[in-house]
Amino acid sequence: MKGPLELNIKYFLTKAVTDIFNMMLGIDVELFDPNISSTTLNGHSVNTILQHLKELSSLYEGDRVIGAVGIKGKASGLIILQMKYDLARSLAALALDIDLQKINDLAFVKDMVGEMTNMIAGNLKTAFNNAGLPCMITTIPSVYHGNNFKITQPKGSKQERYYFRYNRNIALVEVYLSPRHN
Repeated sequence: MKGPLELNIKYFLTKAVTDIFNMMLGIDVELFDPNISSTTLNGHSVNTILQHLKELSSLYEGDRVIGAVGIKGKASGLIILQMKYDLARSLAALALDIDLQKINDLAFVKDMVGEMTNMIAGNLKTAFNNAGLPCMITTIPSVYHGNNFKITQPKGSKQERYYFRYNRNIALVEVYLSPRHN
């Protein structure tokens, strides 16, 4: 039996995030790989790569909203969704099908981020269960809003980061998994 770190998390997470954004919000997002691994720069111009780096660094500036959900079992860890507040507010307006100007309550934004985080975690949990790694969601979504916080990797866990782009906006999904089998 494979362990949780051997599962193709990138595949399942990409499918979950793209399906959820499309189903819940009617928008298409794409997996965005900021890593440059070849000397040819993957056919992109240096200006394009510099723009990508600028987009990534902007994710960590200003107001952000972060959702977190824990899972436990044969696969244990934490799933985190992070984005700038302005993007989260725009997505909340799309989810509620109301004008952006009417989204003045942080509760709407936090609810939307929490629900999306929970849906992503649920999809990943299902992938683990289907792979013979039974687990369950152990926490309700915790959602934080602010501009000066840092996520510390849980001790002994492996971190995977996946960036998703919608227009010029970036959402980050982080998965922290314990390599231990419970």
